Amino acid sequence: MNKRMRSLIWVCVALLVVVAVGWLLAQDDDRPPIIVTNGSMYFTNGDARIPKPPTKWAKDAFLSEWKPQDNNYKGIRGFTVSFENSYAPSVCPDASWVALPLPPQVPKTPLTGEEVHVVYTAPDGTRTTIVIHRRKSVFGGLFGKFEPKVVQPDKFRMDANAAPTRLEHDDTPGAGYISEVSVTGTTCQFPPPSAADRLTFRVWIQPNAEQ
Repeated sequence: MNKRMRSLIWVCVALLVVVAVGWLLAQDDDRPPIIVTNGSMYFTNGDARIPKPPTKWAKDAFLSEWKPQDNNYKGIRGFTVSFENSYAPSVCPDASWVALPLPPQVPKTPLTGEEVHVVYTAPDGTRTTIVIHRRKSVFGGLFGKFEPKVVQPDKFRMDANAAPTRLEHDDTPGAGYISEVSVTGTTCQFPPPSAADRLTFRVWIQPNAEQ
């Protein structure tokens, strides 16, 4: 490989980095994404592959909901949702992307809205729906800035053996899978995946900062 070809390759790599980081900055999102991973119900605040450090989960004592720890973030106007390594590429394809060494790849048309429903189907067929929505931060949602909140806290717990940025749903034993994701009226239904595919599929839920 000659010097000119190596230079061209480095230029292409640099452009990919600029595009990926630019996509993140263009969203005007100062919070890391909420990622549902492991083909299960593991909620993580952030991803080590992007330059926004993960944050811990905090339990809202008054409302009994979980939320990402507030590090003086802006209020949010809603969420942008996309699917990494979807095990059903024909399901909501415009919101899907394949992982790169430096994510995220820009999906053609991610889903957007103020409320996200994620359905987990357990090995016995039991379906559990987790709701991620926005609610104001003070006095039961009456005042303050809008924050991302996860409903059904009685079924969640911190995983003592994992990073404190991960929140687990108790009803996720065995080889269950994420079977449906809905964002403000748009529903994406995913068929049962293979064992390998369920572990690489991730739902990215990016809180969008208020303008």
